Amino acid sequence: MRAFLAAFVMTGLLTGVSHAQWLDIPRGKGEQCVEPTEIMRKQHMDFLLHDRDLTMRQGLRTIRHSLVECVACHVQADTSGKAIPINAPDQFCAVCHDAVGVKMDCFQCHATIPDDSAGHAGATDSSIPESVKALMNRWVAAP
Repeated sequence: MRAFLAAFVMTGLLTGVSHAQWLDIPRGKGEQCVEPTEIMRKQHMDFLLHDRDLTMRQGLRTIRHSLVECVACHVQADTSGKAIPINAPDQFCAVCHDAVGVKMDCFQCHATIPDDSAGHAGATDSSIPESVKALMNRWVAAP
């Protein structure tokens, strides 16, 4: 009975604590995010999907919640100064997504580290045919 009571009390205590309070989430480089932290934790996917639609359907590239900017701000570097992919274990995106069991599919197409080259992140992949690379770069250059 005592074990049950202890488990019941602990469950009640833990439900009042956000997972973000006990996770070691790497901090971004900026002073603050484009939205308050609590809003970004809960709604970042809504923002990304909304802005994806603005980019893909309306051609708008100056968007507030850009995945490229998220990566640029939140990517960490190893001891040699080389960028660690943001979806690698213990990195910004992976920490929360792993804790809550949510799959990230953003980085099947998007770069996991800041990309200093011009064009689409996939345009530097040698396995992609030149015709597809040219198309991706046209998408980036479109107004």
